Amino acid sequence: MLVYDPSTNPLNNNEWSFPLMEIIHITGFAFSFGTITIVDLRMLGLALPKQSSSQLLKDMAPWTLIGIVIMLMSGPIIFSSDPFMYLANGSFQ
Repeated sequence: MLVYDPSTNPLNNNEWSFPLMEIIHITGFAFSFGTITIVDLRMLGLALPKQSSSQLLKDMAPWTLIGIVIMLMSGPIIFSSDPFMYLANGSFQ
């Protein structure tokens, strides 16, 4: 039976690789939720009153998708650094 050893993962072998991957992941969150928040605030009439909601949505959609793609790519990489730790964590479940 194969046993996973976290010390063999490249994210655990370098001092900066894991923090850098977390920065990339959080940047994806910022893109996704930031652009969604801007559109929501416009729809509530609290921001950008001179721009239409539909045009703002069209302008923000690529950035939202970029953020989602970044999160979906970096999340499993972070998870692979020590999956057993994440699976045992109640808040992750």
